[in-house]
Amino acid sequence: MRRDHGETMSDRFLFHDVLQPFVAQSGHSLGQLSRAAGIPKATIANWLQGHVRKPRKVTDLLKLAAALHLDEAEASHLLVAAGYPPLERLRGENNGADAELFAPWPPSGSEARAPFQAIADLATFTGRESELEALAQALLQPHHETIYILHGMGGVGKTTLAAHLAYRLRAHFSDGVLWASPRRTDPMAILLALASALGHDVGAFTDVGTRSAVVRDILADRRVLIVLDDAGSSEEVRPLLPPSGPAAVLITTRQRNLGATWGVRAFQIGPFAADGTEALELFARILGRERVQQERKQFVEMGHLLGNLPLAIAVAACRLAHESNWATADFLERLHCEQQRLDQLASGQESVRLSFNLSFEALSPEQQRLFSALGALGGEDFGVEAAAHCAALPLAVTADLLRELFNLSLVQQGRPGRYRLHPLLRDFARERARPPVIDEALFERAVGYFLDFVDANEIDFVALDREIGNITEVLAIAHERQMLPEVVRGVNALFPYLATRGLSTMAPLQLSRAIAAARGLGDARSLMTALHRQGQIERLRGNFEQATIHLNEGLALAGELNESSSLSALMSELVLVEQMRTDDRRADRYYRGRRGAAQAGDEPPQASTVLLGLGLFKLARGNCREADGYLQSGLRLARAAGDPVESSSLLLALGMAAYRAGNYHRAVGYLSEALSMARETGYGAVHAAAVMGLGIVTGRRGAYAEAQPYVEEGLALSRAVGRSWAVGGMLSEWGNVCLDLGETGAAAAAFEEALQIARATRARGLIGEVLYGLARLAIRRDDLAEAVRLARESVVLLRETAHYKAGEVEEWLDTLDTPDFILPLER
Repeated sequence: MRRDHGETMSDRFLFHDVLQPFVAQSGHSLGQLSRAAGIPKATIANWLQGHVRKPRKVTDLLKLAAALHLDEAEASHLLVAAGYPPLERLRGENNGADAELFAPWPPSGSEARAPFQAIADLATFTGRESELEALAQALLQPHHETIYILHGMGGVGKTTLAAHLAYRLRAHFSDGVLWASPRRTDPMAILLALASALGHDVGAFTDVGTRSAVVRDILADRRVLIVLDDAGSSEEVRPLLPPSGPAAVLITTRQRNLGATWGVRAFQIGPFAADGTEALELFARILGRERVQQERKQFVEMGHLLGNLPLAIAVAACRLAHESNWATADFLERLHCEQQRLDQLASGQESVRLSFNLSFEALSPEQQRLFSALGALGGEDFGVEAAAHCAALPLAVTADLLRELFNLSLVQQGRPGRYRLHPLLRDFARERARPPVIDEALFERAVGYFLDFVDANEIDFVALDREIGNITEVLAIAHERQMLPEVVRGVNALFPYLATRGLSTMAPLQLSRAIAAARGLGDARSLMTALHRQGQIERLRGNFEQATIHLNEGLALAGELNESSSLSALMSELVLVEQMRTDDRRADRYYRGRRGAAQAGDEPPQASTVLLGLGLFKLARGNCREADGYLQSGLRLARAAGDPVESSSLLLALGMAAYRAGNYHRAVGYLSEALSMARETGYGAVHAAAVMGLGIVTGRRGAYAEAQPYVEEGLALSRAVGRSWAVGGMLSEWGNVCLDLGETGAAAAAFEEALQIARATRARGLIGEVLYGLARLAIRRDDLAEAVRLARESVVLLRETAHYKAGEVEEWLDTLDTPDFILPLER
């Protein structure tokens, strides 16, 4: 490749490439070198920055080599790189003039020190122990019939690893460690430099084939390590390879298939471990362990945002360490902004964006088009069809291009048949997704593709699981770009999946966007639907006040639109909220009306849902037999309609009713069937509650140790799906089981957490239940006064909410107030 002014790449880069590591190894500043060598500081800076192809005065080079304390081989290497003869020939041509310039390298019959050209080893080098061990084992073999390749995306630290390895193994390579950069220097110049470092001048051989053969002969019996850093192609590397023998070759490259036909041994180098431990260690080495330990959570989050990419972490840490007035929280906030993230990852000559750009600019226009289009995909991974649609390319062409990008380390393998993009590469791809690289319709195509996918797979939750990251990403894109109809359409289509999977944070966010979009469109019917669904989600999360606000607004819209079925559904949801929060008579009156309508055949198609509500209401009132009747009727309707989601909810409720009635065998049967069905449908909320219910029933049967794993799994699943109110009720019941089994410590922990949840959700009936449990616990601890106080507070709340346990607590409290009270009566 030639530049407009006629310089070759080797002219441009060889001299400063060789000089830079010598300066770095010396540890001297430019000012110190300027004073030691008697050369202007600006001159040295120009050399280091690559502005000078060949210094005008060889004497200046000799002065700098002396100031750097280079040995004869290193000085010769520098001279040859600058276009001058090696030191021995230069000394002969000098004929004694300026002898003092050659004084640091007096002629000697003694054996010269082996050259060592590796770049500086970083004091902050972190991790990679398994890679170092495997590489050392390979490179220290006495004979090498293969070469060794480190491949990976830009910024993973391939060069840093190679340098660290060179220092670690230096003593094992008696003839030296040689270093070259084939991407930036042509083979002829590298061959000249390699030979010169070993004391040979091959300048007389002017074609690459002959010079390569001569250098191979020089290397044939040499115990050297040759590092070819950042190789871009096999053609760059092939002339530089020694013959099989003691010489070892280590190549760093971004290409997975470099030298695939040579029988190479390849080592893939990826980002730091996903658990964040290596990233934290690098932060600690740069910023100090005390600071990182104090702000550990923030640094873990930072590492995650940066995809644990070593270069990005090092740059972020250096900015925090060396730039003034950077608080970790402030820098982290900037990294959260996708549009600014790559801007923050540059410090001095280190830049994540520039590292990625080296790979991008080497791509063909078609490869660039596809890579840029991948920025619209935000999931864990993506399929070929989605990539083809976004890039507006044929499927077969896209498949081939993705394989090429994979070989260039710009995409990685995802799940079988899919690819993934590192998060920072996604940021970079989005930056490049601008004309003329790609047209502005990219994001519209991405949104359209995945909304069509949701429509086509509305009840195929396994398919939606696979693409949910991409779906939520395009919904965010639609929201940001004010694509209001697409937001409403996408969220409405996705809601059954969100509700069934119990995605507690995702559902409210998406519904809030749908509400805003519907308001912007003036679409009253879509707004009503979104408000209804948001109210339902908030109820399930235990946010009863928010649920009431959304449902009342939806109810008003349903009245304006004269939507009788929606009015009925919204009223049902409101009454459920009231039931959970207060259990008042309003719910009773409402359900009496619904029961009459159901018996008269006037209920809308969602009659099974109404019967589920009736059953749960009666269960909350302690009427297990009536609850069972309603729930059995609802189950028959749900099964006849082929609705597995509704059926699993009714089976769960039937299990609860059987448990309350003391029929544990029947309860296990219902709960097990509900669990099996929930696993098949992916209904996370029922799955969680059924597991927890099995644990509670098992505990009631006296098998505490057997029940514990069920309870722990059920609680974890319930928290994951965001059913906080349900978690509170489960914990309260589990606390009672533990108390009756004599496990007072476990009971106390369950009651305390249940009370926190009940108070946070303002569920007064649940608060009353938990206080009763705590009162019973106080008796076990011989604290009669505390027991009386808690029980009296419990009675007040249970009376207010018409809770079926109010009478039980009153009777129990009466026993505490009798003079002849004794502890065994409490049981």
